[in-house]
Amino acid sequence: MLSFREPRPAPSLIERMRAGSRAGHRRYWQFVVVLALLGTAVLVFWPRRGARLLLAEPAGLKPEYRVREMRSLPTGRVDRVSVVAVVRAGLADDSLRSVLDWLLYSTLDQCNRQQRRRVQVVWAYLVEHETTATAGWRAMAIWHDPSLPKAQQSAGPGGDVVRVGSVQYDFTNPVGRKTGNRS
Repeated sequence: MLSFREPRPAPSLIERMRAGSRAGHRRYWQFVVVLALLGTAVLVFWPRRGARLLLAEPAGLKPEYRVREMRSLPTGRVDRVSVVAVVRAGLADDSLRSVLDWLLYSTLDQCNRQQRRRVQVVWAYLVEHETTATAGWRAMAIWHDPSLPKAQQSAGPGGDVVRVGSVQYDFTNPVGRKTGNRS
């Protein structure tokens, strides 16, 4: 008499490990070491979420500016950066905006890719003289990570803000006008 058997399901990982341990204690530990090495390799080489740039590289040539100060200002779970750069006096607003675009891009590149951080807010200030206080800025921009909840975003600069995507630009500093830093 012929008997028909149902096909057995494929063995699970645990069953294969147990079978390996029955075949020899050495094979079992080799299998465990290989799995541990594989897991370590995945953790080390898996791309980090913070490594992506969230701001496109600006078009055109990189304008001339010098970063005077960069400060990390973490608040709670949001990593914020403030950067102050010195530019040539008398630049037009279009040129200042180009400098701000490059300053924001290079700051995010440096923090998020090179330092492997996850900066979500950048305040960028441009001053025309090395000795000018940050409050006397000529132009400023605030960039927010688009995925940052509204409640965690900082307040805008006020004044005549121009919003382009996730960046707010301001070229009208009343403090700068009073101190004579406006051209």
